[in-house]
Amino acid sequence: MRPALLTAVVLLVASQPCWAQFVRPPIIIPRPPPVPVHIPVHIPTGARPAAQGGGNHDALWWALGGGAGALAVGGGAYAVYRLRRRAAPRAIVRIVAMPPGEAPETVRQAWIGLELPLIEDQTQTEYVVAQQVLSHQPVTAPAGYAVEGKTAVEILESAAPEAAAWWRQNAPEALTPGYQLIFPAEVCDRMDDLGR
Repeated sequence: MRPALLTAVVLLVASQPCWAQFVRPPIIIPRPPPVPVHIPVHIPTGARPAAQGGGNHDALWWALGGGAGALAVGGGAYAVYRLRRRAAPRAIVRIVAMPPGEAPETVRQAWIGLELPLIEDQTQTEYVVAQQVLSHQPVTAPAGYAVEGKTAVEILESAAPEAAAWWRQNAPEALTPGYQLIFPAEVCDRMDDLGR
């Protein structure tokens, strides 16, 4: 390839917007149907009637009570675990430059200066497979940070209601639970020391 042609190609590619603000749809994991639990009750022949103080009804009630108790303890432990995870500090980034992407420039510029909490457990940048916000074309996003879409747009609403309205009108799926907005690392400053 001639040097002049190579230079023209490089300039053409460099003038295009970089990969940027993408959405990552949630991964839906199919759950198997619940398995019915049967508690076998054995009543031997010739057992005394319950009215006379015999029978296996006491054992049945003990089994049911024990199962309910185990469910209550397990459910309580899981609730405490989830509450502690939600209360754990989250990494925060400040958007310091306009993220490139398919949204209009005024909408992308509205992100500058906002501080956004990262998704749970993310402390470092990640390379993710995501999609463009409007065309939904799959892309491999640059190293970046993921923010819950709904949370990000709610924060954007407080600073720039018109930009948040654009998201609600043109990319409403990004506001559903599980969707994430990806911000490239080069447009973000970390505001915490969780990943260091």
